[in-house]
Amino acid sequence: MDARYAYGNFTARGQFIYASLSDTEDYNALTGSNLGSALQGWYVEGAYNLLPAGNEQKLFAFARYEKYDTHADTAGSLVRNDAYNKTDVTTGLTYHLAPGVVLKGDYQFKSNAVDNSDLPNVLNFGIGVWF
Repeated sequence: MDARYAYGNFTARGQFIYASLSDTEDYNALTGSNLGSALQGWYVEGAYNLLPAGNEQKLFAFARYEKYDTHADTAGSLVRNDAYNKTDVTTGLTYHLAPGVVLKGDYQFKSNAVDNSDLPNVLNFGIGVWF
């Protein structure tokens, strides 16, 4: 499920996904992995264009909250692991220089459902070009 909304300089979007995988017990036995048999996640994001609405260039400040669990369900002898039940909060800026060119920087605060988990926060920078 995917939803998007825009009004003036404000945009919002969100997404929900649930995926069910088959034969994960066989896959895990073959590869030594611990792949869950169901994955589930969602996010909501809000952004505001800090530049005047009529400008070709746009500078969006945004924040996103997301939860995802790659062990939403497990099969066979695999025990559900809450370390795979994660939450990320991301804040950042997206600068649209021209049609088809964007620069982006964000900072992610990461955690999971395990007490005292020590997940590193992440600083990201990127450039995107499309035609």
